Parts: sequence; structure tokens; C-alpha cells
Amino acid sequence: MADATVSALVQRINELVVADTGTRSLAVGEQIAGRVTRTNERYLRPLADNLHHPDRLRPPLGQVDVRPALREALTETVAACAGVLVARERPLADIYDLGRDRFEAGISRAYAETAMPRLMAQLLPEGQAAYLGKFEPRQHEGDVLAARAVVVSIIARTEGSEREVLRDLVAAGRGAVAPAAARMLLEPRDQYQALPARHRDALVEDLAYKIESHFERAERQRPGTDVMANFRARRAAANLGADAITAASKLGNEAMSDLYRGFDEFGWPEEPRPKSVDALCRQVQDVVGELSEAPGSRWNGRIQIELGQAPDATLRLSATQIMALSALMESSSERPLTAEQAATAREALQVVAASYARMAVPDDYSSTLEAAAVEFAPRYTVIDQAVGQAFAEDNYAKIVDLSLPSEQARQVREAPAADQRLAPAARGFASAIDVAARRQDGETLRLMTGQDRIRMSETVADALVTGPLVEPWLEPTERLRVADEIAEKIDERFDALPGELDRWAGGEQTFVHDQSVADPFLYGHQTGRLANQIVETHVEARAAEAAARAEQEAAALAEQIAEEERAIEQRLLAEAHDAATEGLVPPDQLEDEAWFLATEQAAHTPQPPPAEQVVPAEQSGGAEQPVGPVEQADQTEQVGSAGERAGSGVPGVGGELTRFVPGHDPALRPPGSAAGGSGTGTEDSRAAPGKGSPNKPGQIHDR
Repeated sequence: MADATVSALVQRINELVVADTGTRSLAVGEQIAGRVTRTNERYLRPLADNLHHPDRLRPPLGQVDVRPALREALTETVAACAGVLVARERPLADIYDLGRDRFEAGISRAYAETAMPRLMAQLLPEGQAAYLGKFEPRQHEGDVLAARAVVVSIIARTEGSEREVLRDLVAAGRGAVAPAAARMLLEPRDQYQALPARHRDALVEDLAYKIESHFERAERQRPGTDVMANFRARRAAANLGADAITAASKLGNEAMSDLYRGFDEFGWPEEPRPKSVDALCRQVQDVVGELSEAPGSRWNGRIQIELGQAPDATLRLSATQIMALSALMESSSERPLTAEQAATAREALQVVAASYARMAVPDDYSSTLEAAAVEFAPRYTVIDQAVGQAFAEDNYAKIVDLSLPSEQARQVREAPAADQRLAPAARGFASAIDVAARRQDGETLRLMTGQDRIRMSETVADALVTGPLVEPWLEPTERLRVADEIAEKIDERFDALPGELDRWAGGEQTFVHDQSVADPFLYGHQTGRLANQIVETHVEARAAEAAARAEQEAAALAEQIAEEERAIEQRLLAEAHDAATEGLVPPDQLEDEAWFLATEQAAHTPQPPPAEQVVPAEQSGGAEQPVGPVEQADQTEQVGSAGERAGSGVPGVGGELTRFVPGHDPALRPPGSAAGGSGTGTEDSRAAPGKGSPNKPGQIHDR
């Protein structure tokens, strides 16, 4: 995350991109700063620190000019902002695992390079953008060059400038750039305009997939290692963009020819041609239900002029709106509506669509839920109105196309002024949930529209507490409890929205989740992030508990293993100690480390004096001498000539037998160690007991 100064600069650039394209961004507030790389953050910091004094960016004489790197960082930042705009129509589903990164990223970068001079002129004080240096035309390569070729190919087949085409493509929003390019190719054709609405939409989708598939399947072109290789790579990239539009245009021609041939043979499909306001409203209701995938409706079938209080399930229109819709039914290409009638009719259609979106319900909706909604009124009213209005605005063009004949739809297809109070909050909230739940853009808003007002927030909460990242950590009962907590918080925030709007009008702000806001879109977006944070908090708590349990179990297991190892070691030491004390060491275990350690410990452990025995005089060469119980050890200590023993200072030498010292017998030394003295033997000189060895229990072979 960039620091506060750079983050403020990036947010300002994002605002300029939004204003230039006339849309909204999916990256709200400081989120857009997260798309800036650390390298670009480093290059942007001088500008962020000197935004009001850009003359300080000029390098002193003899120092390196960092402004080229700054201009590149600014261009990448604008491209990042352009890549996260809200889609104006429902995005296409991904057709490849890689999504649509290549085509849309190329268009965003091409737009950024074109828009940089005018955006920087708005960012910096008047006339001071020149301190950034000159934005030289770039030599495009790879997917950016292919995207520019797409724009040039579209301009060659339609009207418009490069600036307008690029801006319109970017303004289409994330996931809808290819459909926008397809519409640019098709809309100038009369054959396309005469098609029924459903066929037009299907044709746009086919062409959009064709364009995207060309980019996703093509090999990425990299700059060559020499002039000719670089030229070939750039030519291949340019051909990629041009061929994509050529293939899409050819597909459109063939598809329309097939459609017209089929219509001539089997007849044209019947378009909706409502003859009355009531029939038009019912057609709009069917379309809204189809788009929201909500089969039911709370509409009671009545239309009432806005006089007094009507039941919530009644469609209410003003007298002026009803008259404008009647005029729309009677209009045609030869007798079009006046500008005033068209504006009023658009407004009326928006009201009708939003009303039916609010009244859309699923199959399992019952009178019990309706009674509960009435009992808790006005709760759920704000979220119901916000979601319905946002859905109607986002799908207005499609609703009109599917509800009216083409000659009438063209007159009212341009959307009326959007609601600036409640709908943005629903749109911002839904976009945040789409990101959190990893959904396609617009999916949450559609699901909420198809749900009744009581269970709208529950639908969102259920989506947040399910999935592979949550279910392993939360038990089913806890997921239900967390879902209830989330739904309660969502309803609480939306119920408070009207009061917050009044406070913002007075210059105040509201702190939501981790940011102070004074905008309904930001308010809704932060509410969505807050809902997701509730889930993350519970998951993190359970993950911490699981980690603590695992650590305790690991410590207990380690202690158990250590205890077992200590017990084994003690047993081995005891056995080795006993054997060393008795002078008995199995030769086949002589190299074992445990025996070695045990023997060393026995060598340094004080031993009780052994019971003395008397050696017969005939064996000692004189009077009887007391000896220890291990006779061979005494004898071993006396190996050597009498001359070697005389005057050696060793106790017991010179006519007396020495006692056996545990651990000092050469047979108990580890292999390869120096025993000292000429009496030291080797491992091969010892025989194992029971295999022809002269040793007996309690004896060591005399070497």
C-alpha cells in the first residue's frame, strides 16, 4: 500500500479518469492505491510531494532527469484506473481461464497514453503540466499495438476519432470492452438495427467473443533482438488487432445474412407490440423478471395515478407519465415523439422498471413474508428502493429493447438522469460483495433484485459465509449465527442512509468500516466491506484457535517423544552401566553410540569397592593376595614385563595385583581409540562369546 501522499495523488488521478469517461470506479477510496507497484510509487513520490510546485521537478544542472520514469509511472497509473471501471452493461462471462486480460489491458494502456496530456493539465495548476516534460509519442509493441490496431480498424468502418473510440471502449467498464467494440461495428448498419432485440444482443455477444478469442489465443509478441526481428514482432502485433476486427466484421455479416435468410423463409419473429400502457407495463414486468431471474412478483395488477397513498404492491405513475407512454405506443419512425415527450417517456419507463424490480420475488415468497415486511415497515424499505432503482438503471437499455418494437425503442433508449441518492449506495454495496464473493460484476445486484425485501441482506450474508475459504473454519451453526449478524448490520446501515444523506448535505461525514465518507456510493461500498470484515474476523478467530490447538498438540507430542526417548536412553544407560560395571560388553554392540555413552558415564561414576578374594599363594608366587572379583581384569593390568612394572609408580605394581578400573579396560574402548601401552589390542583380536572364544562369562580374552 502506498503512503498517504502517494495514495492521495493516485486517488486524484482515479477521479480524473472517472470524470473523463463519465462512469464510476470499482476501486473506491484508497483501494486504487493498492494497484500501484512499489516501483511506480517510488517514481510518483516526487510529484506527490511537489504537486503544487511542479517546477521543483526539473533536475539541477548535471543531475539525472527522473521525469521520463515519472511520466511512465503516471501512464501506468492511468491505465490501472481505467481497468477497474464499473461496467455499463452486464459483462460477458469469462471464456478462457486467463479471462480477458490481454484485450482489455491493451485498450486501457492505449487510452492512458492518449489521455495523459489532458489529464495532467487538469491535475496540475494552469500551465504547469509542462514541468513534467513532453509526453512523446511512443513506439507501441505487443498487445498495446494490437489494441491500437483494433481502434484504427473500428474508425475505418465507422465514424469518430481515436480519442472518442478509446474513451468509449474504456468507459464500457471491466468485462464489457469487447461488447462495446462489437456494438461500434454493428450499430451503423441498418440490417442490425432492424433485427429484433434478442437477436441483436446475441449477435453482439458472438462478435465480442470473436474479438477476445483472437487476443487470448494469439502468441504474445515481444520486442526482437535486432531491427528486423523487432519489425516482424510489431507487424505481427498490428495484424493481430486488425485481423480480430476483420474476423468479427465478417462473422457479423454472415450471421445477419443467415438471420435474414431464415426470416424470409420462416417469417420474422414477432416483436413485442403493446397497444396500451397496461400492456406495456406487463411487458416490462416480464422482462425485469427474466433479467433478474425472479419468476414471481408482488404486483397486484393495478396502475394508479399518484394521488394519495396507494398500496405498496400497486404501480404508481403520474398523469403526465401515463400520457407520455400512450404517445410512445402511437409513435413510429414517420411520427416520432417530441423531445419533451421522449424525455417524459424515458422517465416513466425508468419508474416502471424500478417498481417491478422492487416487486420481483422468488418462487417461495409467501403471504407470511409479506405480513412480516408490513409489520416491520419502514424497515427494509430503503434497501428495497435502492436495489430496485440501481437494477433498473443498469439494465434500462436492455429492458427497453426487449419491451418495445425497434422503431419505438430507439426513441427512448437513451437512459434518463440517474438517481443520485439511494441507487449509488446499492451499486457500491453490490460491487464490494462481488469482489468479496469472487463473483462476476453485477451478479450480486441481480440476485438481490430477484429476492424479496426481507431476505435481500440474508442472500448476501449467505454468500459471504459459504465457500471453500470459510466453510472449513466455521461450523454450520456458527455460519448461521454469523450470517444473521451480517444481515442485521446491512439492514441497519441502509435504514440509516436517508439520515446520512441529510448530514452530508450539511457538510458532515460518516465513518464506515475504515474510512470517513460523504457519498452514497462510497457508503454502500464501505458497508459491503464491513459485511465481509465480519466474516473474516470470525474466520481469523477460528484459524487462530486451530493454530493454538495445533501448537499445543505438537508440543505435547514432542514432549511425549522426548519422554519416550529419555526412557529408552535411561534404560540403555542402565543396561550399559551394569554391563560395564561387570566387565561384560557385547562385542557386536561395541560401536553403538548408546554403549559408548553408557561406558563413558560408567567410567566416571564412583563404584563401591568390589568384594575381595584371595589368590592362592601358588598362583601369586608368594603369600596369598586379596584380589577383586574380576580376576581376568587384574591379570590384564599386569600384562608386561617385570622391568616395565618396576618403578612405574602405578599402585599395585611390584609384586601386588591392581584392581580392575571400570571403563579403563581396553576392550571397553570405542573402536579406533588409543588404549595406551603395548598391551592394547584391536577389535579383530577379540572373539565373540559362544563362537569358539576362550572367554567365559565375566572374563576378557587375554591379549
